[in-house]
Amino acid sequence: PPSVAAWEPLDERSESDLAFIKTIDVGRKILCNNVFGYLPWRICHLIANLHTMPRCLLLCRHGESVDNVCGRIGGDAELSPDGVAFASRLAE
Repeated sequence: PPSVAAWEPLDERSESDLAFIKTIDVGRKILCNNVFGYLPWRICHLIANLHTMPRCLLLCRHGESVDNVCGRIGGDAELSPDGVAFASRLAE
């Protein structure tokens, strides 16, 4: 069977109507073309702030909030005592 390329070069001039995010030289230059909307712009922001040096990155949910204790989801509530304890343990 014929070989299929894993990717094809993008001609930015002739394909300028496409939406794409292009990073050059590991983030030295980032091109966001026809990128609209909250999530695509957040992805551009993430790519712009990536670092290539090894580091530990931890992602976790927030600690338990007062609204969580009451069975409500969402909002901007304060942390419950358990949530504060979780945050303290996480910081260690």
